[in-house]
Amino acid sequence: MLAVIERVSTCRDHKFEFVRHRHFLSGKQAFLPPFATAGVSAFGVACIATIHSKESSMVGVKSLVVFARLDWRQRFLLLETVACLAAAAFAIKFLPFRRAILAGSVALQRQPPAKRSILICQIRKNVQAIAARVPWRSVCLQQALAAQFMLRRRGVDARLHYGVANDRQGLHAHAWVTADDHDVVGGVEAVTFKKVATYPAATSGV
Repeated sequence: MLAVIERVSTCRDHKFEFVRHRHFLSGKQAFLPPFATAGVSAFGVACIATIHSKESSMVGVKSLVVFARLDWRQRFLLLETVACLAAAAFAIKFLPFRRAILAGSVALQRQPPAKRSILICQIRKNVQAIAARVPWRSVCLQQALAAQFMLRRRGVDARLHYGVANDRQGLHAHAWVTADDHDVVGGVEAVTFKKVATYPAATSGV
């Protein structure tokens, strides 16, 4: 049975606070001390937790249904995205920065596809969608490394850019990826950052 608990006044003489208890069914109001409504509050919290759990379950079921409807190429791309984001997060956490930042700069091993813009769009959408759902940290650098690796292994010359910005809150860093003059990931936020490095460097010949 749900109820709304609203704090209205404090009784200093008795050293406890009164609350207004409004019942959803009757609409009546009564002034009760907190210990009288503690059970109702706990029940309300339990109901909210149950609702959130059911919503999460429904989202998981819907995701599985959508995944089942995809063809094998789309499924492989999604699974590859998850693996690349996990590998990027692992590299950033456990490797020195100078090595982790190069994780996506693999050599171009094949000719670029004819419809590169479509591939870039697909990888961008996958990386951003999966990064918002995985339980580990997947922000700009993790997304940039994953997208760069996925594009370069398909022959697309994706470059990771690293920039910094300084404001009243301190120094901030950002990573973004471009390919064929297209913004892959992180390009919108990059306008406020000064680029300090590109991986691989333009003169590296990679």
